[in-house]
Amino acid sequence: MWAAIVLACSIEFDTCKNLANPDVYLTLDACLESLSEGIIAAETNGWTIINYTCLDWKTKDLDISV
Repeated sequence: MWAAIVLACSIEFDTCKNLANPDVYLTLDACLESLSEGIIAAETNGWTIINYTCLDWKTKDLDISV
């Protein structure tokens, strides 16, 4: 499973925060798509992107169906 995480800062307010989509993804490609959308949204709202990643939780074939 993968998680999209962005570190963004507001230079004018001297504030930084992490932004993470609450969803997890089964593939790296899906995570990267979410990450791209999140970066665009953060920049549109005046945040400066400092770093970003798709975090691999290294899970093993879990059955996550509900």
